[in-house]
Amino acid sequence: MALRATENSPDVCPTCYWAPVVECSECGDQALGRRTTRNGRPWCFACQAPKRIDELLVDESGRVRPGYDDLWTALLGVVRRGLLSNWARTESLTLLARLLDEHGRVPHQLLDQEGNRTGVHYLRALLVSANVLEERDEHMSRLRAFCREYVAEVDDAETRHVLSRYAHWHIVSRKQVGPHGLTVSQHYNARQAVRTARGFLDHLGARGLTLKECTQEEVDRRAGEASTLTFLHWLQGQRLLAPDLEVPEHSFESAVNTADPEAQLALARRLLHDPDSGGVKERAAGCLVLLYAQPLTKIVQLTIDDLFVRNGSVQLALGPDPLDLAPPLADLLRQLPIRKPFWAARALADERWLFPGKNAGRHRHPTSLMHALRAVGIPARTSRNTAVYHLAGRVPPAVIASILGIHPNTAQRWAEQAGANWLTYGPHRS
Repeated sequence: MALRATENSPDVCPTCYWAPVVECSECGDQALGRRTTRNGRPWCFACQAPKRIDELLVDESGRVRPGYDDLWTALLGVVRRGLLSNWARTESLTLLARLLDEHGRVPHQLLDQEGNRTGVHYLRALLVSANVLEERDEHMSRLRAFCREYVAEVDDAETRHVLSRYAHWHIVSRKQVGPHGLTVSQHYNARQAVRTARGFLDHLGARGLTLKECTQEEVDRRAGEASTLTFLHWLQGQRLLAPDLEVPEHSFESAVNTADPEAQLALARRLLHDPDSGGVKERAAGCLVLLYAQPLTKIVQLTIDDLFVRNGSVQLALGPDPLDLAPPLADLLRQLPIRKPFWAARALADERWLFPGKNAGRHRHPTSLMHALRAVGIPARTSRNTAVYHLAGRVPPAVIASILGIHPNTAQRWAEQAGANWLTYGPHRS
């Protein structure tokens, strides 16, 4: 991009940025274009692009390919706003043109073969939103594909068998998928767990040891890694380790990385009241992390239905019981969503997300939000730990679980970490 998008203008590519304003020989308008593109006469970009779109999506009979009407309409709408002048250099459209030329259609399986690229993800989201492809859980599909390919790379048959059982039947099949599918963090953690398991098996193989020959020293050496400890417990449960080995239990150590709660509250106040502290999206998301310990994967999945007015107050549904919002935070959230024009994705956008992403129909990627929050001084994991640690010492676990949407057992462990004793809370309430 030669010029980045703002809230009122789109991204501008080098072609458009340096393009001259011509009097188009076709439409007669003064617009960006090329002076000698149409048989030596000036031709604006807005007139060029529809012809290219027709070449892409219209068959020999002059009709739009079956199932591609919504995509054709969306692309044409973008052209009329002058945002598709350099479409031939766009990776997603170039890929779409090639696949249609070679196969006549673009199913999920063909896109899967194109690798893990931004253009592939963008095109897939575009086709799903245009009803060309059926919607699927992308993170789960990519996780299954990763496990198949990663396990197949293992040469030793016994190691490959054990890793396959662990990856497919313990990691993938046991994942609890939410209403919007597998989250980014679940996807990442699952891949990391499979890699860690293979690393442990490869380590034993390099030392000439089988699982039954694994020693207590090897267990103790790797037990400090949480993902390895999970794998060791699975091996023990499957009776693949020697029966006399002792595998330590998991410990709850999430609260170790915390920040100064007073400094965190001061930062939250600045985000709430100082317009110069960041953009509306970053300020709103940052306050949800700093004050209510919300994970980024959950924040980006908030929809307009989660924010509503009841009994005169603005409420946000983070858990089973809606949370009353303070007026400054309510004002921030009610300014959402703020959309940027990301090419055809804007025409096919899903209007429900409070934090929309650049891909059609998708919410913002948590990693993108994480980098944005770091820019305003918020390390997401540490800030969230600090918030929940602070709340756990002052609010009963059952209330935290109900309002913030975390599991009751997790809330109880945080209360224990904070040294809070809520055993007498029930009798006092009664």
